[in-house]
Amino acid sequence: HVRVNSFPDGGIARMRLFGTVKKDISRRAKVMDLAAAENGGVAVACSNAHYGKAANLIALGRATNMGEGWETARKPNRPAVLTKGSNGLIDFKNASDFCVLKLCCAGNIGEIEIDTNHFKGNFPESCIVEGCYLKEKMTYQQETALFLDSKRSDSSMKWVPVLERTKLTPHAQVRFSVKKELGPITHVRITIYPDGGVSRLR
Repeated sequence: HVRVNSFPDGGIARMRLFGTVKKDISRRAKVMDLAAAENGGVAVACSNAHYGKAANLIALGRATNMGEGWETARKPNRPAVLTKGSNGLIDFKNASDFCVLKLCCAGNIGEIEIDTNHFKGNFPESCIVEGCYLKEKMTYQQETALFLDSKRSDSSMKWVPVLERTKLTPHAQVRFSVKKELGPITHVRITIYPDGGVSRLR
């Protein structure tokens, strides 16, 4: 609890308290949403958030509209002619966006849920989800600087595939099983091709 003392009187429009969520999860079920903001998950970095902020990915419940999801601007370097690769997915070259989420605690990921609720004509064609284990204790600002520099983060830590590049569908809530043991994960990175909106990531 906090108490505000106003001297001598008058009005205050808003008060914001900025910090990091510290929640006791010792009594929670063994299976929980490691990324959820209510459990202490944080969006620490993203390449673009033109239409919707990355923190929306880990908000409570399902989004009620597109504005409550994470949506990026259209990539100007999209290829003029779209061709499929050997995996059946479109080869977008370097056209992609990413978001990095810090989990509430290190954990083993057994299932992923990707929700494109309300994104019908502007959902990403596909996505990849990767995970890493960050040993070093960093401030929020230090983590943001690290993960925004993809070359630095790729060279300084090992990213393991949690979900291989997978085709997404519009306005859908889909779960994917993680079949192999990955070990403890502290951060996940979702990369979308080429751009667009994702409502939630669990």
